[in-house]
Amino acid sequence: MKYVTALVLAALLSTPAVRASAFQNGPAAPQMQLFTSWTRYDRIAVELKNGVRVNGTVGDRTNRGVYIEHPPAARTFVAYRTVRTILDPDTGAVVGVPAPVPSDRRWMAPVLVAAGVFVFVVIVTHGLIPLCLFADCR
Repeated sequence: MKYVTALVLAALLSTPAVRASAFQNGPAAPQMQLFTSWTRYDRIAVELKNGVRVNGTVGDRTNRGVYIEHPPAARTFVAYRTVRTILDPDTGAVVGVPAPVPSDRRWMAPVLVAAGVFVFVVIVTHGLIPLCLFADCR
């Protein structure tokens, strides 16, 4: 019983210390959805996961990333998944961190529908349609 009481007491006493240590570095930067927060010609600065900083203006956007233009040099493609932090282009201070990127599953519906239609045709024709693809069915 002494050990249970000591364990509960230690847990209660350590909880405020854990909460206090969580805020020693200051509040966390807000999460930003990268593919909706930038518009063309916005000035941006980002730090990538490999430590490289990229500054410039937003160019063309795709589902996977954005082209950052910085004339006279060639534009740079930055994938959303490679961004570590979003920085203020003037001061370099951290403005935000990227929110998790939802996976692109648009390919799943057409593939599943096509597979379902193929299976339906095979069942209805008792396997004759796939057989005709590899042999002469006259």
